[in-house]
Amino acid sequence: MKNEFVDKRKHKRHIVPEDVIAVYQDRVGRVIDISEGGMRIKLIDSSESIAGESIATFYCSITNTKIKAFSLKLIREENINYSRFASLSTKTVGAEFKNPNDSHLDQIRRYISELSSAP
Repeated sequence: MKNEFVDKRKHKRHIVPEDVIAVYQDRVGRVIDISEGGMRIKLIDSSESIAGESIATFYCSITNTKIKAFSLKLIREENINYSRFASLSTKTVGAEFKNPNDSHLDQIRRYISELSSAP
């Protein structure tokens, strides 16, 4: 029996450079990957819960990309605790773009295109 992982995602994920951040529910996090359907963000967490939907902003200093005020819907949340620092943990959040307008979709596609063409 084959034990192969089959990715059933509608949109291809693109790994982003380390300096890409998102502000999500008043928390700054590092964007890990992005697709036309959503993004994964690593947040420093204070163990507060995250709401199901929120407005976010995306920044990339390398390409000077800033996508403001788009809506994200929480899909997955994973907590990672650090035993040496009981109060410190990270939270990885998977979120899909919720009803993006044409401007947001154009900006996301343009950013992904720049990622795909980077050396």
